Amino acid sequence: VGDSSPTQYFSNCPDPWFPGEKYKNGDLALYEGNIYECRKKDCKEKGWTFVGPCDPGPIPNHTQAPSGECPNRWNPNIAFWYDKMDEITLDDIVYLCREKKKCQDESNEPGDGSNPDSVSAWLPLGPCPHEVNNCPDAWMQGETYEEGEAIERM
Repeated sequence: VGDSSPTQYFSNCPDPWFPGEKYKNGDLALYEGNIYECRKKDCKEKGWTFVGPCDPGPIPNHTQAPSGECPNRWNPNIAFWYDKMDEITLDDIVYLCREKKKCQDESNEPGDGSNPDSVSAWLPLGPCPHEVNNCPDAWMQGETYEEGEAIERM
């Protein structure tokens, strides 16, 4: 109870735990900010041992997208194609996909601070430099477009 030793944080965070995914002895998974290790031949919800809290480190504070160009606009109609480390743009902000399965869920819109899954899925990298982005936004079902407005057909 009275442990005075400092908490050790791990900076190399494993991928998040997903229900239904198969884990074997020694596998690590992230759950609610903590790292757990599978200590059985086959782990699902049981068999996990607490390793320690995970601190992914400082969030980068970029002044513009690292590549200097704007990635494609986020499109919930093709969310199932997004992969870990993919970059997208939404509302002139560039986001990096950190968790593939959460990025592939169209309900996890980047920048939605009220949705914890969105926050853990998409890392904001910074504003998109307008002078480089010559491509029109992707067509989105249900959007209203003005006559003569350019759109990208996917």
